[in-house]
Amino acid sequence: MKSKHIYSLVLAFCLVFSSLVSAQAGQKAIDNYPDRSVTIINPFSPGGSSDIQARIISEALQRNMGQSFNVVSKKGGAGAIAMLAAKNAKPDGYTVILTCLGPCSLTPNRANVGYNTPKDFRAIARLSLFPFAVAVRADSGIENFNQLLEYAQKTPNTTFGTCGAGLLQHVLFSDFLSRQPDVSMQHIPFNGGAEATSALLGKHVVATVQTASEYLPHYKSGDLRLLAITGDERSPVYPDVPTFKELGYETITGGTWFGFAVPKKTPEGIVLKLQNAIKDALNEPEVQARLEKAAIPASFLSGAELDAIISSEYKSFAKILKSSD
Repeated sequence: MKSKHIYSLVLAFCLVFSSLVSAQAGQKAIDNYPDRSVTIINPFSPGGSSDIQARIISEALQRNMGQSFNVVSKKGGAGAIAMLAAKNAKPDGYTVILTCLGPCSLTPNRANVGYNTPKDFRAIARLSLFPFAVAVRADSGIENFNQLLEYAQKTPNTTFGTCGAGLLQHVLFSDFLSRQPDVSMQHIPFNGGAEATSALLGKHVVATVQTASEYLPHYKSGDLRLLAITGDERSPVYPDVPTFKELGYETITGGTWFGFAVPKKTPEGIVLKLQNAIKDALNEPEVQARLEKAAIPASFLSGAELDAIISSEYKSFAKILKSSD
């Protein structure tokens, strides 16, 4: 019995000692982070807005944190391939994903893609927020958003275009229309934002719902009129365009955001280091100038704030997509 008691004490001591060593090693890893190169996964094609954002921030992080931040594109599966690669990476801060609303809340609620964003990931920081806007041709005779709804009430099969069926713009506006009992509009999907905008300019659709940045050159030229934009406040790029909120309407999202995330079990200390480094980068005049030149609307939020948004959006889109089946 005595030997058993001694054995138990030795075992307990070993466990405590092992725990202390492990905690010290963990803290050392946090203190030294990063001590080697970091991979940033981009879920879309090289050269797009997500890739541009990732590279601008990665260069700033490299300058300020003293290690390489390498951007790698893993496109496909509406973002699922990249999200799975990030989920399955070691949760040590050396694999980070620049993700957005679609892969986080639309893709996993459409099909079993192997991840649940709120359960499998934690956000580091929001980087940008791209509002959506509804536009018509300037010569359409439609002067404001309520006139568009009135036109649709009186005109059967009034068309609106987006960059693709089932994508965020389509889901957002279809959800909005579902709450307008007297308004019916027919969706016309196109292959990308440029094609949808060309169709609007060519009078093939009455309106389009797009990322607001898609409209900028045609807005400046006066060929298109923007009627309403998502978000809590008016965009400084489109100061004369009222928000849906201002007009008394609700939308399921303020726009498509981009932000950094890591696997759920990544240590808090590493997440905070990255969050603060990203915030500092966004405050650099050089970074601000490069993002502005690329028409990327910077909009920082902390990881905790972005996690709350992801959790809310995940539930909202699950409900919306289920009801539309």
